[in-house]
Amino acid sequence: MHMTGSRCRLTADDVVAAYRLHHRLSRRWLVVVVFVGILILFQFYSGVRIMLQSGAVYWPALIMGFAILFLFVNRWILLPRRARRIFQEQKSLQGEFEVTISNDVFASVSDYGATRQPWDDFVRWKEDPDVILLYQSRALFQILPKRVVTAEEMGQFRMFLGKQLGPAA
Repeated sequence: MHMTGSRCRLTADDVVAAYRLHHRLSRRWLVVVVFVGILILFQFYSGVRIMLQSGAVYWPALIMGFAILFLFVNRWILLPRRARRIFQEQKSLQGEFEVTISNDVFASVSDYGATRQPWDDFVRWKEDPDVILLYQSRALFQILPKRVVTAEEMGQFRMFLGKQLGPAA
C-alpha cells in the first residue's frame, strides 16, 4: 500500500462527522441500548397511561422522557455545536495538510508540524461515508476525509487497514 501526497484541508463538517462517528456505539452496545430503550419506552408508555388515568405525576416516566429527549438533543444539536466550536478554536485543524501512507507508516505534514507514525501505534479504525478515523488510543484519533482519495484507493486502503488493524470498529 502506498499513497503519496494527498493534500487536504478539514472542514467543520468533517470534524462534526468525525465526532459523530467517534461517539457511535459498537454493534454489541447498540443491541444492548435498543433492548434497554424498548424497556424504557414500555415503562414510559405505562407511566403515561397511569398519569392520564389517575391524574398523578409518575416521576419515572417523566425522567425517562427527559432522558430520551436529552439523547436526541445531545446527538443532533450539542455534539455538532461542540465539534464546530473545537474546529474554530483549534487552528491546526483548519490548515492544509499532506498525507502519505505506506506499508510502514502513516505520515502527515502541515504548517503546524509533521508526524510519522508506525501502524503498530494505531489500535483501531472506524469509517463512515465521509471520514476515516485512525485511533492511537480510545480517545485520540486522526481524521482522514474520504474525499482526498479515489474510490479505488479507498478500497485498497480499507483492505490494508483490515490487515494492519483488524476489522473496522
